[in-house]
Amino acid sequence: MEFLIAADVIKTILKPSLEEVAILGAIVVIRTVISYFLNIETEKCQLHQDEDAKIKI
Repeated sequence: MEFLIAADVIKTILKPSLEEVAILGAIVVIRTVISYFLNIETEKCQLHQDEDAKIKI
């Protein structure tokens, strides 16, 4: 996925068109949203694991 995004960025820099810039922007927004929610889920899982560890002790 990282290579595809890097390829899109390079392609857009070398020969930008409105459509390519819009697609690249959409990809960046989607990845940002996914990363945000993945971070939240990771923190929740960590909290549950910490709580389970305290109960077992």
